Amino acid sequence: MSDVKGQGPSRAWSFAKDIILVTLVLAVASGLALAVTLLSHPTAEPAPSAIDFSLDIRPLSGSVGKGSAATTIVTATAKSASVRDIWFSCLDAPSGTACSFSPTSCRPTCSPELLFVTSASAPTGTHVVTVAASDGTVSRTRTFSVTISDIPSPSVFDFSLGVDPGSGSVSSGGTVATNVTANLTSGSAHAVQFSCSRLPTGTTCTFLPPSCSPTCEANLSLATSAHTPPGTYAIHVTASDGLVSQTVVYSLAVQPSAVTTLTFQKGDGGAYSETDDTTLRNDTPDANYGADLEFSADGEGCMANFTVCRALLSFPNFIGPNNGQVPENSTIMSATLDLNVSNDSPDQHLYQVSESWSEATATWNSFVVPGKPRTKGPTTFFNTTLGWNVVDITGIAQNWVDGDANLGIFLRSDFWNGSYYSSSESINPPKLTVTFWSPPPALRQATDSSAAHPGPSGFRDVPSLSLPFVSSHASSIARDEMRPLSPRSDSVRRQLTSD
Repeated sequence: MSDVKGQGPSRAWSFAKDIILVTLVLAVASGLALAVTLLSHPTAEPAPSAIDFSLDIRPLSGSVGKGSAATTIVTATAKSASVRDIWFSCLDAPSGTACSFSPTSCRPTCSPELLFVTSASAPTGTHVVTVAASDGTVSRTRTFSVTISDIPSPSVFDFSLGVDPGSGSVSSGGTVATNVTANLTSGSAHAVQFSCSRLPTGTTCTFLPPSCSPTCEANLSLATSAHTPPGTYAIHVTASDGLVSQTVVYSLAVQPSAVTTLTFQKGDGGAYSETDDTTLRNDTPDANYGADLEFSADGEGCMANFTVCRALLSFPNFIGPNNGQVPENSTIMSATLDLNVSNDSPDQHLYQVSESWSEATATWNSFVVPGKPRTKGPTTFFNTTLGWNVVDITGIAQNWVDGDANLGIFLRSDFWNGSYYSSSESINPPKLTVTFWSPPPALRQATDSSAAHPGPSGFRDVPSLSLPFVSSHASSIARDEMRPLSPRSDSVRRQLTSD
């Protein structure tokens, strides 16, 4: 009994300690679990606010005619603290239309202008167009309606210009008139001012009235002076309101009011009729034939078999400032050579010479290229007949009075039976006939002292030059009356002719 009583309290205390120990273990375990949970799941920070904006259009509707444009305002309003640039575009726009934004992108809050453009092919009726705005992640849309009608919007001002008649002719010092018409083609009419440009020397233009509102008409008067050179000029007639200009061309032909014709032929008593000519022969390349009664252009057998003859001809004094001469800077209306031919042939070639020579010293070998003096410009081709032949050298004479050195002409032929011409030492010497218009002395001096450029670009036009031509008429002088260069040459020619 005593043993039982003695063990009772001890066992109760042991049980109590076990309970306390278990409780402590559970408490520690719970604390450890809470610690692990806290370490594994820390407290989250507040999330930043999202980017956001709204979109609006004012006005929401409008109307526009075909081929015109209308505008409205698109407003993007920021709805968050953080914003980024957004870009704009149109969706569902009808065919034949287009829209653009100014600016094309912006950062809310902002209000770009929307321009809605229609073409003539845009469909009529009311259309809903969607406007989209996006920063790449956030997008917003808004619609507006537009009514497209057939009534076109007011167009810009434009007009056409014409002259009738489109050309005219006048003598130097005279006046010619034409009508200028400005026709309204679009927009509202307002005044245009008339003017002229590219007028020849000494010419003025006057419009009556000087301005008008298309559709309207004005009279144009072009007044030349004695100083206006002959020629054909492209006058530019212009009408302008300061922004829109139209130009048409009026062709003005100026005829010389006083034309002079001079002839130059050795022995005619003229102070400036000196004539130089000679033959170049390859068989006697160092011989001079300036005193012979004929000069010749023959491709083969001119003086003997396989002999080539070529010729030079010059009127060295016909250009100058004195009476009886053709002044420099004249306008050559025509210049012709009269040549008496004793042996006719085809295939004669004529050139402008650009290498110096003398009648008394010129030989086949006296030129840089033997038998071929330097030349310039185009070649004149012609055939000859027995008797007097007329060859046109207007273009070459114009070159001379315009400043080229007057070194004469060069004649050659590739044909076996060439032409033989009476020389300046014969009784039928060559003759030069020049018809020309010469400007007054004051104008000649101004031209000489200025860097004037001939032709339309420098407004010193000359008449269009005719193509070289040749003509002939019967001669009363028979070939037998011509004195031969030598008995041998005459016999050779007779033999060739008879063959």
